[in-house]
Amino acid sequence: MGKRNFAELKEYCRLIRPQHWVKNLLIFVPLFFGRKIGVPSILFKAIGAFMSFSLAASAIYVINDIADAETDRKHPIKRYRPIASMKISIKNAIIITVFLAIFSVVLSAVVSPKLTMIILTYMGINLLYSFKLKQIAPLDIFIVSAGFVLRTYAGGVAADIPISNWLFLTVFLLSLFVSVAKRRAEIAILGASAPKHRNSLNHYSLNLLDGLMWITASASIVTYALYAVNKGGIMVWTVVPATYGLVRYLQIVMTKNMDEPIIITFTDLQMLLAISAFLILTFIGIYG
Repeated sequence: MGKRNFAELKEYCRLIRPQHWVKNLLIFVPLFFGRKIGVPSILFKAIGAFMSFSLAASAIYVINDIADAETDRKHPIKRYRPIASMKISIKNAIIITVFLAIFSVVLSAVVSPKLTMIILTYMGINLLYSFKLKQIAPLDIFIVSAGFVLRTYAGGVAADIPISNWLFLTVFLLSLFVSVAKRRAEIAILGASAPKHRNSLNHYSLNLLDGLMWITASASIVTYALYAVNKGGIMVWTVVPATYGLVRYLQIVMTKNMDEPIIITFTDLQMLLAISAFLILTFIGIYG
């Protein structure tokens, strides 16, 4: 493969953002907490759901970049995205989107018709978000949060496990917290020019978003703590690393103005240690 072809392939990889597929690990949460993670038939279905959602998410990322191409060119960071920098044409981006969406729907149909409905709902909501709803505050952050909730329900459908109220509330509040934190970082980075990049940012302020961050973070901790206490035993101890990780996330967002959850989560040593401790304690509490 020549250097030119490799460079083009690299741009297409940047376009579909495979590093963000890690968000779809939420699909495995119902299996993990439902003690079904070790059942091969269910695990295979969950993997299928993971791949289907990953393809759908990539399709949406491309559509979003197409819709935002003009404003992204004025952004200090986003102007380097493949479509904004014109390294990938709109025509080729649309072709990639169609293929990703089709493969996603076909794969979901193999796993479960219910999963197909979730995938179509996810893509439909995000199409509206890309072209209109992202400009409406605070609806924009609730739609982003809904995407995480749908991922969790997809895992429940794949494993045929009902989603508990505790899990729904925790995922919803935690994803809402992450969405608010992302908006907060955007405004901190862009400053007075923020509304020029996204109209909804004109309806937020740092003080408002700081308050919403504390509210959603606190609600997430309380909700999960109630779940852990209800389970009892060693699960109660999982509240400690969960709280530490959330506080550390807050610290990073408010002091370093970082707006990418993936980078924050997987490049910070303290975050990684908190996540590791949480997973180990949870595994012992559920499977021990």
